[in-house]
Amino acid sequence: MNTRNMHDVERWLSIAGGAALTAYGLGRQRLGWTLAMCGVWLLRRGATGHCHTYDLLGISMAEESGMLPPHGDPLSHQLRGLRQS
Repeated sequence: MNTRNMHDVERWLSIAGGAALTAYGLGRQRLGWTLAMCGVWLLRRGATGHCHTYDLLGISMAEESGMLPPHGDPLSHQLRGLRQS
């Protein structure tokens, strides 16, 4: 399933980090293509707003999911919700 499961801040950080890693990797000879491919993966993750790891864990950090707590760490909020189920 390809639904959005990332928070907007996380999406923008993935895009920025992916662009920087791709540019850095393309300028290197050793391991350059590997770094560039990791950067492209981060770019795709940020552009689509979908994280496959979150999907596997059943986590959604998207704002419209209602899963973000008013304060605190979103992941610990998710884990508390799993324990209560």
